[in-house]
Amino acid sequence: LSGYFDSLIGKKINPFFREHMPIDINFLAPYPDFFSFIIIIIITVLLASGVKKSTTFNNIFTVVNLVTISIVLVAGGMYADPKNWAIDKEDIPEGVDGGEGGFAPYGFAGIVAGAGEEFPNFAGCIVTLLLATCFYGFVGFDCVATTGEEAINPKRNIPLAIIISLAIILFSYLGVSTVLTMCIPYFAQDPDAPFPHLFDEKGLTVIKWIVSIGAVFALCTSLLGAMFPLPRVLYAMANDGLIYKFMKRVNETTKTPVIATL
Repeated sequence: LSGYFDSLIGKKINPFFREHMPIDINFLAPYPDFFSFIIIIIITVLLASGVKKSTTFNNIFTVVNLVTISIVLVAGGMYADPKNWAIDKEDIPEGVDGGEGGFAPYGFAGIVAGAGEEFPNFAGCIVTLLLATCFYGFVGFDCVATTGEEAINPKRNIPLAIIISLAIILFSYLGVSTVLTMCIPYFAQDPDAPFPHLFDEKGLTVIKWIVSIGAVFALCTSLLGAMFPLPRVLYAMANDGLIYKFMKRVNETTKTPVIATL
């Protein structure tokens, strides 16, 4: 989210904080990310204010996401070139780590690492595939699964919602990744803000701005979706006596577990 926002304002945040407030510790971020902190506080307040409000915002964000994905597929699809999926190793520029070239230049491990963490062996790849790709990659279904007590007709609606959401996410991922990797070579991508970079390369400034703003909304939805289930998990655990009882307190006004959310 910070990367996309920074790309919109001409990459001013990253170099400023790297120069003035660097964090020279290898397991921490290179600088304190105040923008992310503020966004998380805003979403926390939104989640604590009630399910209806957070659901309304989530629905708005989701519509924007789907419109953005459609724009990416149409605008990017016009520049798609299948040759970018069949680049020979000898055609990779010097000094670029382009793997073996072709459709999967880094092999199966590279595909899995694209969705999660890089592991040096096959067993690590399988762990990543299960944990990162299947859970984190499709994060959102856990929001549905943890709202059983707040759903209307949960026996029917929860399984249906999970299946529909997984299908939409799957086709969205396939569509945008296909367009992205067919438009420009995989080794020329910008990992922090790939779509603004793509449309910059193609000279589509207006589309770049539309997609960048849409991506900010999309990442807000992702963050909202990541933070939404956890208070309900804490509430359920506290209700069962697995953690401190004060975590199960539900605010009478908002009807949400405010303490667990905070």
